[in-house]
Amino acid sequence: MQEGENELEGVSHWALGVCICSVTACIVEILVSDTRLEKNVRLVLGAFMLCAVIFPLGSLFSEMTVPDLSGNICSDTSLSDNLSGQREEYINSVLEELVIKKLSEKGITHKGIEVKTDIDDEMSISIITAEITLDKKDSKRAAEVSRFIKNETGIECRTIIA
Repeated sequence: MQEGENELEGVSHWALGVCICSVTACIVEILVSDTRLEKNVRLVLGAFMLCAVIFPLGSLFSEMTVPDLSGNICSDTSLSDNLSGQREEYINSVLEELVIKKLSEKGITHKGIEVKTDIDDEMSISIITAEITLDKKDSKRAAEVSRFIKNETGIECRTIIA
């Protein structure tokens, strides 16, 4: 019975949010009436109301499971887990590109870069580290590279000589 109460509470919160948004939209529409911006404001308010109605439905889709390639439902892989993995891969690739760009601006060549992130349950990045592999001929610049990346990007950096 507690699950039904939670659903009822969620629906009431959703309805309250929609009511508040519609009252706000009405007030804004009254204030802007008889101006040249009225059509534009109505368009924005319509999008605002659409978001107020649709966004709470996103929580329903985050609990759905994703079918695997064979068409079977994966019981252990949810849509949110899949999305968080993709999000983490994307963040790592963007950070790698940032480090590569900063190194090229400084004229530093590298053999490889690996960025690792630690993302907690609330989807906040708590730790970012980078491992930069340098050639033996650039071994004297290892400390400089680490300091440079830390100062330019705020990413803790470890250099590896190969």
